[in-house]
Amino acid sequence: MKKSVIPQKNQKTKYSYANILFLTILLTAVFSCKKQINEAIVEENTNKVDNNAEIAFPGKNSEGLYKILYNGVEITVQKKGDYYIWMNDIAFDQQTFDSLKNLSAQKLTYIEVGVNAPSFFEHWPKGEVFYTIDNNFSPFEVSMINGAISEWENNTSLTFIQRTNQFNYIRFIRGSSGSGLFSTHIGRNSGGSQVINLEANNFIEGNVIHEIGHAIGFYHEHQRTDRNNFITIHNANIEPGQIFNFNTYAQNGNPGNQLGQNLDFQSIMMYGSFFFSVNSNPTITRLDNTTFTAQRFALSAGDIQTANFIYGPPFAKLRYVLDQNIYVPSPLYTLTTYKVYIDFFSDKACTIPFIPTNSIYIMAYRFGMCQDEYGPGGSYSILSQNLTPNGTNSFYLGENSYDESRDENWNLISTCQYEIYVANGFVQ
Repeated sequence: MKKSVIPQKNQKTKYSYANILFLTILLTAVFSCKKQINEAIVEENTNKVDNNAEIAFPGKNSEGLYKILYNGVEITVQKKGDYYIWMNDIAFDQQTFDSLKNLSAQKLTYIEVGVNAPSFFEHWPKGEVFYTIDNNFSPFEVSMINGAISEWENNTSLTFIQRTNQFNYIRFIRGSSGSGLFSTHIGRNSGGSQVINLEANNFIEGNVIHEIGHAIGFYHEHQRTDRNNFITIHNANIEPGQIFNFNTYAQNGNPGNQLGQNLDFQSIMMYGSFFFSVNSNPTITRLDNTTFTAQRFALSAGDIQTANFIYGPPFAKLRYVLDQNIYVPSPLYTLTTYKVYIDFFSDKACTIPFIPTNSIYIMAYRFGMCQDEYGPGGSYSILSQNLTPNGTNSFYLGENSYDESRDENWNLISTCQYEIYVANGFVQ
């Protein structure tokens, strides 16, 4: 299953990165889960119909295909009414679409549009997912939503918390007839609320588990880059305008990694053999040409493995050790630097040290914000790396620094702040 990793804010920042938040969203990764395939759970589809497909606005015809740049690579979205649909169940509203691109794309053209758009991959800080459930769901529908939430909570380190006044949260909406099943973001939307739309009287608990998967950062399993080692995509059988939804995540322009060696036929994020078939023939088969159903009952072992890879265990905290503290009163000059370490722990409270025996990949960046007489400016550098075991639970990442210069009249000459940011969801 494909997941995306998304960033979470370090808790000890000394200033806001509002001007460069857009960059942090850009620099995230996608992860796909793996494990041994248990063929006993993956049943053969004899009816050649998959009724559990998650799709936005299934009854609406496409109003055209549009190209947008996503992580610097062109992808295709399908317009249906007021939404632009990607991967069949990720729905961008008009405002989101406009933010991705200046709405200059042309229908069915391949003209490049020079817009660098942010992605939407962010982790939920500390693995805490805030949510609301609209009050027009039936009691049975609410029980399915709560059951899906429990499936994630009981099998991963994620915690789901009913929202009070948090800015970033998932809103479960009881969609109108024909609205289908979709999420509006992959991972956390750092810009506010995000929606999981569940069509009234037309969803099961497994569909909710699937859509929550998107909201915490997972892609579809068939989008693994190594999928051709396990399955065959039959383009001739795919509905017109849907072939792009069968691309790998790399073809869609998203960076990522995959855990393990095998495609996971059991994943809650895996398409079934007959999803989006135009002619009742399979769109996806195993390499031996046999078909399979989509599993929409529970998280697979690989789903759980990947969620824990993103959100822990192990867990981590950043530690700051004062290195320099220079103060010159006139003309004013100050410089303060801290050495930054990442420490790993077995427990979420970060009290029991964890000593890695295998490499741990971290997504780390150093952001800078400076201002002088000419105005503000920002920069960043990538520090991502595999941390090689060193016999301890602590690893040095680099330095944070803060400096300021003023003249005799206290007029600002320059001020700069550089801080290290770690995007992995297991950072507490």
